[in-house]
Order: sequence, then C-alpha cells, then structure tokens
Amino acid sequence: MPRRRREVSGGHVYHVLNRGVRRSLLFKTPCDYREFQGLMGRAAERLSMRMLAYVLMPNHWHLVLWPERDGAVSAYMKWLAGTHACHFNQRNGHTGAVYQSRFRSVPVYDAIQLLRVLRYVEANPVRARLVARADCWDWSSASPSSRVLLTPSPVPRPPQWLDLLADPTLDLMAAVFGPESA
Repeated sequence: MPRRRREVSGGHVYHVLNRGVRRSLLFKTPCDYREFQGLMGRAAERLSMRMLAYVLMPNHWHLVLWPERDGAVSAYMKWLAGTHACHFNQRNGHTGAVYQSRFRSVPVYDAIQLLRVLRYVEANPVRARLVARADCWDWSSASPSSRVLLTPSPVPRPPQWLDLLADPTLDLMAAVFGPESA
C-alpha cells in the first residue's frame, strides 16, 4: 500500500524535524555538521526554500521553513534528507536507513506560535545542556557564525532574543508585548 501524500501548502510556515534511526548520531564531527549546512543551502537554492531558523543536534535536527509554493517542503526534504543519507552512508561505510522515518512537519498558525517555535528550535542545545547560551552552539541559526542564509522572519524576534533562548523561565509574551500581557 502506498504512503499517503502529504499536503504541505505554500505560504505557510512549518516546523520540520527528523531524527536518526534508533536515535543514532547523525553528526559526529564538525565536518559532518558543516556538510549538512552546505546541503541545506544547496537544497534551498535548487528548490527555492525560505529558512527562518534551524538547529542541528547530534542525533536530530529542526528546521523552520516557509515555502512559497505547494509541495515545496516535500521536494526540499526529499533532496536534503536523501542526499544527506547517501553521503552519511558512504562516509561511514553503512547501508540502509539513516533516518527513523519520513520527516515530520507541523504547521505554524499564528505569530505567537511562530515565536514559540523559533524559540524552541534555537534553544534546543541549551535545553540539552550542550551549551549555556544558544549563540554558543555553532550548528544553529542563533549562532553568529551560522553558515546558512536565513530569510527574515515575518514576525521579528524581540531585542532580548538571546536572553530568552538562554533562560526558559523568561516569559516570551511579556518580552514581546510588555509585562502587562503576562
């Protein structure tokens, strides 16, 4: 029985993620991370994809994508994950699945949800205790040394964004709309 076709509409933002099969490592060395960043850029050029944020973790990744046309997320992910899996298997002398399943994509419906998703994605290495501050994780859009071209978000991040990423107890809504909104 064939898989159900995914309906991912253009013009909407999506939180897209995937994990290594059996939670295995996808990225073992800085070179592995840099290669994936390069593939993200090549995929975006080939398939016209807008990226708002990303994080690459040792055994998974999160992307915040804003496609212009219907079906673009699936085409982008097919090329990116397929190319990465081929490179990964070749480099490591493996065969078979690299990812646990097809990617997951979760639509983002409004500005508040978008800010929450952006925070969730960029704060991932802080929550995992890999770094104290998100801007210290080189494999994320929060890093000043990010090698991936980002599209400006339709909802701008507040000025104290890096502090919000570092401390999950800080109230996002109060930071965006002022203390009276909390």
